[in-house]
Amino acid sequence: VFKQVKLENGEYLQNIIQVAAGENVTYALSSKGEVYAWGVNEFGQLGQDEIGTNRLYPVKIKTAKNIMKIEAGYNFAIMQDAEGGMWAVGQNVGNFANGNQVNSALPVRMKDENNVALYGVKSFDAGAYHVVIMKNDGTVWTAGYNDLGQLGDATVTSSDSTVTAAATVLTKVKTSSSAYVTDAKAVFANGNSTYITRVNDADGKPQGMYVCGENKYGELFNLTTGNRTYATLVQTDKEILTVGGMGFYAETKETVNNTDGTTSTQTVYTKNGTGVIVEKDGTLHTIGYNKNGEMAIGRIENVMYLVKVTRSIINTNEIFLEFNNIGETKQLEYDISYSNNLLKSKKNNKQYL
Repeated sequence: VFKQVKLENGEYLQNIIQVAAGENVTYALSSKGEVYAWGVNEFGQLGQDEIGTNRLYPVKIKTAKNIMKIEAGYNFAIMQDAEGGMWAVGQNVGNFANGNQVNSALPVRMKDENNVALYGVKSFDAGAYHVVIMKNDGTVWTAGYNDLGQLGDATVTSSDSTVTAAATVLTKVKTSSSAYVTDAKAVFANGNSTYITRVNDADGKPQGMYVCGENKYGELFNLTTGNRTYATLVQTDKEILTVGGMGFYAETKETVNNTDGTTSTQTVYTKNGTGVIVEKDGTLHTIGYNKNGEMAIGRIENVMYLVKVTRSIINTNEIFLEFNNIGETKQLEYDISYSNNLLKSKKNNKQYL
């Protein structure tokens, strides 16, 4: 049952225009440009200038003003203010793009590739431990963990905390060893994967999107598995409106054989991913991990091919049309009902034959 979120004083949280959720933390952006946060505060992700005190009620992130948009990673958030400045708070493994891996319990400025305050950002998103930034010129930049190629710079670095784990400054996303993404429309991050939708070509034709990062269950929409360290083209016949999904660690139990002949149960964590795309006309497709029904396809199985979730039903006023003379026309009236279409519910048309 849904419950309306309250402040500690008992008043309801009002005038919220956007929400974002991390692993155990939730953010809400108000129409006044203020950001509220609640949940776990292990890394200072609640922005209270202190670490460790979890909050059961929303609290305002300190020093965050005139915020226009917010996105959440596992234990951090990135924000854009009204002047275009970019800010980050919480856990920093390089995803703050400020040249270090120091966590912050207050918002700190993100930096560009020249180590000055980051501006000129048109689109941005946060993955589990990485960020993806699209600039006004259509180029795409990333920072943070890169253990599965999610930064798209043709490299992979370990996530082991004993070695250099990530890029701490913005790195430009590549399509090959010597070419870069220059025609981005918007960027999205899903767990350990990155998605970059493309503008249409000069003739107005769709160009699909670029993908990189984790692809254990086909969540990169390339109809196969295997991680990608370059920005790889997929679904080039589609004009993609938005991309979503889930990238998470699933907990399973496994029985192991002990050296003394007994058995025991151990907990195993595996990385899983499910992808979702929406075309310009609202058609919804899913792919990937589906052990719990994440794909909404009516069955429980992982799927590495694109499944169209949107369904349409056409109803007509005539099943058969009989013509007696050449050139004769008759009117056929029909309506189309859409199920699970994010932009349309019903469309009525008249067609002449």
